[in-house]
Amino acid sequence: MQKKRVLFSWIGHNDLRGMAGDATPTDQQRILKALKIERQIRKQDGPIKALLTQEAFEEVHLLSTYPPWMDDMYREWLGFDAKLHPVSLTDPTDYSQILSAVDSVLATHKRVPETEYSFFLTPGTPSMAATWILVGKSRYDAVFWQSYEGKSAKSIIPFDVVSGFAAELASAPDISLQHLATLPPKEIDGFQKISGSSKALRLAAGRAAKAARRDVSVLILGAAGTGKEMFAEAIHEASRRKGKPFIKINCAAIRTP
Repeated sequence: MQKKRVLFSWIGHNDLRGMAGDATPTDQQRILKALKIERQIRKQDGPIKALLTQEAFEEVHLLSTYPPWMDDMYREWLGFDAKLHPVSLTDPTDYSQILSAVDSVLATHKRVPETEYSFFLTPGTPSMAATWILVGKSRYDAVFWQSYEGKSAKSIIPFDVVSGFAAELASAPDISLQHLATLPPKEIDGFQKISGSSKALRLAAGRAAKAARRDVSVLILGAAGTGKEMFAEAIHEASRRKGKPFIKINCAAIRTP
């Protein structure tokens, strides 16, 4: 099943400066005055528009702290039927306010199975980018994007969240993977060799698939013959290590001094 690609991003200064560079002289001066920028600027797409010209998304959600008239102007200039989410922040570097805003916007999105969440890190403050990473790594198994000199690319974040949201991860299911617990293993990528569709097996397969998408160690417990090795192979096949060697070691056969 092809995933539905959904993009979330803050609207940043460079996005609006890009719009200003393409506006009439009157609108340009109005935008620059609102942004407290005095000098004229060259015409450019800005990070969000550049990304949308290079990648296809079925939905785009934009968080904005700017005046409504500027949001409407930007949405029209962007040329994409994006959903705008006005957000009020007294401090654009305050993590608590940013997280609250991000959570409220994400809650408005009706998720369907196999949704690919994309978070754009470039627009906005460093605190906003850091919040996307925290939420994306802990709750949504998100794809991250960044842009540089007009070129956009996926950004690989080479670590998992091990503190902060770790307790939440342990106590609550991953939002983007909840549907896995309702599927029989044969319908989950990598788990096709595992037969059965009992509630316990679906729950185990869903948890294993969640672990497979993160670079973490996994301890599989169970009596002999319950399929621990099959689950280990399934996790390997569902992970980014798919296609690489899967090495089996029989610890019971290792002699100890």
